[in-house]
Amino acid sequence: RDNQKKSFEEMKAQAENSEEDLGNGLTNKSNLYITIFEAKDLNAGGITFECNPYVQISFQGNVQQTSIKKDYNPIWDENFKFQINSLGDEEKITISLGINFICL
Repeated sequence: RDNQKKSFEEMKAQAENSEEDLGNGLTNKSNLYITIFEAKDLNAGGITFECNPYVQISFQGNVQQTSIKKDYNPIWDENFKFQINSLGDEEKITISLGINFICL
């Protein structure tokens, strides 16, 4: 985990050192950084068969996902980077997150 965090911080630092202003508060290196930490009590509904959760993240048409865990209280602590393509003056950032299951 320490290696993941270090490389994630290095990516941010590298991006910040090579920015070019594109207007509207964006740069050529505008990125959104997301960390998925954990989920708890995913089996609160009493699922009777094995289901393995993962998180899927969607931002501006790009989709990424965490690793698949075999636990109803998963700890991911995984980092994700999305490039922000464009935003209007008043446009809000919308991020879609969903916990999905692969059931056996």
